[in-house]
Amino acid sequence: MKKILFAIFSSITISSYAETIYLNEHYTVALDNATLESNTNTINIKTLSPIVYKDYYLPIGTAITMSCDKNNHAIVSKIDTYNTKIPVSIGNGSKIEFPCDNKTMPDMIWVSDDDYKIKSDNVKQVSKATFSIIPFTAKNMTNDGQITGISTDGNLTIISVNKTKYFNGAQFFADIKGKMYFLQSTNRNDKFIVHGADFDKLLITDSSGQLISSVEFPNFD
Repeated sequence: MKKILFAIFSSITISSYAETIYLNEHYTVALDNATLESNTNTINIKTLSPIVYKDYYLPIGTAITMSCDKNNHAIVSKIDTYNTKIPVSIGNGSKIEFPCDNKTMPDMIWVSDDDYKIKSDNVKQVSKATFSIIPFTAKNMTNDGQITGISTDGNLTIISVNKTKYFNGAQFFADIKGKMYFLQSTNRNDKFIVHGADFDKLLITDSSGQLISSVEFPNFD
């Protein structure tokens, strides 16, 4: 995850695309709208969180195809229009793993090890100019840690705080479409970049799971 650093805090980037990004080791991707193709025994599903690499990302809604191999391991065979062979773990939104042949459709995938290349003409570059401030209400568990602002570009959400030290080891759990998902995040200075958007509610915990803050978005479309 140290590889995923953003340039959006130092300069305004120009929107473009890159053909190649990487799905990093231990990186999680939230999923939605899964269907089982019985003829091929594959699962067709769409991403509910972007796949982010450095300051590039594959947007929410990217199509993914995966199946179980002969050893009952989940394999992603296609991302967008690019054929892949990426071994992943599957599970629920809290990153609790279950077997590949489980009858329940997965809410999340994550890479167990190594980095895997993805090619797509739909890869986009993060642009600071596309972020808009959104309204929110926050309930903080301490008087020290305060959320000072939130903005989003529809794929990523920037959480600005008064002091990063009060959010040490922060983890982000988002309520999206009535389900709770663990979402990747990175931080730089007093800003956290959450890899997701369109939240109904956001829970922020420390590394031990202790709640730091809960955030609601009453007017967030």
